[in-house]
Amino acid sequence: MSASLILHPADPDYAPASVSDLAQMLHEIGLIGTAWGEPAAQRFLIGEHFLQLVSFMGCAPAIELAPGNMEQPFCHAGISPITSTPTYLADSRDVVPRCPHCRQRIETWPDWIEAWQGDRNFRTGCPACHVNLSPLELDWRHAAGFARVFISIFNIYPREALPTEALLIKLQQATAQTWNYFYQRQD
Repeated sequence: MSASLILHPADPDYAPASVSDLAQMLHEIGLIGTAWGEPAAQRFLIGEHFLQLVSFMGCAPAIELAPGNMEQPFCHAGISPITSTPTYLADSRDVVPRCPHCRQRIETWPDWIEAWQGDRNFRTGCPACHVNLSPLELDWRHAAGFARVFISIFNIYPREALPTEALLIKLQQATAQTWNYFYQRQD
């Protein structure tokens, strides 16, 4: 199983001019270092300020910060291709969003996502309080996100690390967008 910390703009319709522009900005703030792996333009070693921009939780988690033994996963970053419309990404487990108004768990969320993928204007009522909502408005509790571009920090498990306030501020200053994050495990 692999796991990642995923950063994304809060506005799902925002996208930078290009992946290379975003990579340049991330390099300048020190989140990412040199290009690595295939495709080289979208995977990067961690940058010189990575440990000041991502805060690790708990007692010294065992995180490999550079490639070594190729059988051992290591922490590195990636930038997704920019899509023409927002994409939905989620954790492979622990995904049950809540209504932002009444906090009711939305157990039928997969149906909401399917309907939204067919019609980006899809809205439906919360089963408890009946407020009309889009899936984008649900509280996904850091288990999913919607965006046209995602920044992945690979080999970080849920709640093992958080983006620092400094990182979120630097992203906002560089892009004029608020940024959010979630965790994604893939089985």
